[in-house]
Amino acid sequence: MKVLAGEMLTKNRFLSKMSSRLILFLIPVLGILLTAVFVFLNITGLIWSVESKTETLLNAYLSDYSLKVKEYFDGVAAQSIRFSRNVSTLIESELEAKGISFSNLNDDPKGIAELENKVYGIAEQSLYGVSASGVFFILDVTANTKIENAELNKSGMHIKIGSVNNPNPINPPLYLFRGAAELAWQHEIIHHNHWKPEFSTKEYDFFDIIKENSDENLVKNWYVSPVIDLPLTWDDAAFVAVPIYGSDGEFFGVCGFEISKVFFMHAHTLSASEFSNISGLLSLREEDKLRSDKGLESGAYGRQSVSVSDSILLAKPKGVLTSYSDGLDNFIGIGEKIQLSPLDGDNKWEITVMVLESEYNAQTRDQRLLIYLLLVLVTAVSVLASILLSIRYVQPITAGLAMIRKGGTERTNIPEIDDLLDFLAEQDAMREKKGIKVEESSPVVANYSSFMSSLDTLTSREREVFDCYIEGMTAMEIADQRNISLSTVKFHNRNIYTKLNIGSRAELLLLASMMQNAEIQE
Repeated sequence: MKVLAGEMLTKNRFLSKMSSRLILFLIPVLGILLTAVFVFLNITGLIWSVESKTETLLNAYLSDYSLKVKEYFDGVAAQSIRFSRNVSTLIESELEAKGISFSNLNDDPKGIAELENKVYGIAEQSLYGVSASGVFFILDVTANTKIENAELNKSGMHIKIGSVNNPNPINPPLYLFRGAAELAWQHEIIHHNHWKPEFSTKEYDFFDIIKENSDENLVKNWYVSPVIDLPLTWDDAAFVAVPIYGSDGEFFGVCGFEISKVFFMHAHTLSASEFSNISGLLSLREEDKLRSDKGLESGAYGRQSVSVSDSILLAKPKGVLTSYSDGLDNFIGIGEKIQLSPLDGDNKWEITVMVLESEYNAQTRDQRLLIYLLLVLVTAVSVLASILLSIRYVQPITAGLAMIRKGGTERTNIPEIDDLLDFLAEQDAMREKKGIKVEESSPVVANYSSFMSSLDTLTSREREVFDCYIEGMTAMEIADQRNISLSTVKFHNRNIYTKLNIGSRAELLLLASMMQNAEIQE
């Protein structure tokens, strides 16, 4: 039995060496395969999901767009403050020259017109020095205090640029939208189709917001209005408004610049990306709604299919991104809160960048298709590699083992098989020295013959336990399956070992394996 144990140990070592060699052989192959797949995924960008790529892209656009929008409004506000101070100086100069107070301008249409005419030069020069679609100033006086709701009417001037489709026009036409009629004749500008001589603070509601704030520090007292629907026109606009104060703190009115939706759209385009349609939106947030009708939008050139300018968007979380819908089109985007001016008050501004959901979904489908194709390719390569490895390595080993079973002693150039042949030759040589024939002295052969002849002596119960051992079950598992006690299993074990002339479970399994191999060969 010691010889049998040695052979079993040798067999285990042989299998262990062969398994280790096969594993070592497969590691570089699998490493090369996985490296190739990783490189391919990295080069094509498939290693990151469409959602992650879109989030990264939109975050970059959002950061850049948010910075540019903030800088833009800060710049317009700075020009508005400068405009306010120039207008304030001119008003005080005119009042001093006439020896009147500012309130004396009420019910004095001629005096108001003269003042507006003087301010026009400053207004036109300021308009050409800023990126805006119009310039305005509203005085806290009216030409007629006797008419109904006179307190809502305010004198002043509102001039609009005609070519707003071009953000940098050369000598653009100017239109008089509000102001004294003679301004248009004196300065050779065009009366707007919907011209009126005075403002209504119901339409320009930011006037009261500015007036109610009594802080004379203009840097802390400017305001960006939500988009206003200019009456009887197709052109809606937001206004950057600054108060006009006298040197003694008297409130003269409000001035600043108009930024129309069309002008903003053309002046703040987003650069092209892998998405053909990408849009930037500055809007008011109301719970889960974006009031894009009160905001400004811009986008990439060729963005005709993105039409959110006059709609209200519903916003819903979609993973790390947000889904937006205006009832007609759906978008995928990302947004953040932004403070536009010191007097934002209840206005909760949000800046958003988005792409069409249909385009996003198309990219998702394309990515999945590529991944499926890649998996098929990797699977095919893996199968082919397995076949080649089997032909190259496993089949020669199998052939060598078959040769040994048939009694062959030829060298195979396979280290494990040749080691086994050397070991068996050493064992045969030792037995020959003792004068014992190899066939008769082999403990494996002798024990196997005794084992096979003794199988019929087992009882049905013992044979059942024997079959369970062959299936790889433990004594505890046999007891559970057969619903017998562990002591009963051990009792059957002793009888089986005695009748089959074996000494251990390992020896039992070895002989059973030989029996199964013999049955397969038959």
